[in-house]
Amino acid sequence: MRVIAGTARGKNLQALPGEDITRPTINRVKEAMFSSVQFLVPGARVLDLFAGSGQLGIEALSRGAKSCLFSTALRTLPLPTIRVSCIRCPSICTPSIRCGAL
Repeated sequence: MRVIAGTARGKNLQALPGEDITRPTINRVKEAMFSSVQFLVPGARVLDLFAGSGQLGIEALSRGAKSCLFSTALRTLPLPTIRVSCIRCPSICTPSIRCGAL
C-alpha cells in the first residue's frame, strides 16, 4: 500500500497483518474515488469511518485535506498501524491527528 498522489506521493503505508481483518482499497479504486471529489478535498475535514490501515484518510491529507478523523470498529490493532503510517508521511501528518474507536 502506498499514497498515490499529493504531497506524500509514493510513500509506503503500513498494512494490517492478515487479510482476514481488512482488505486494503486497491489503487484503481482510490484513484477513481478521489477523481470524483478532487475539487472538494483541498481544505476539507475528512472522516475515515472504517479506517483499518488509514490509507483513505492519509490519501485525503496528502491531497490537501485540512484534517482527518480516523475511526474504526476494531478496538486495538488499527490505531498503532495508522500512527506508523503517519510517521512515514511527516509532511501531511501532525500530532493533532485524532484516532477513535466506534
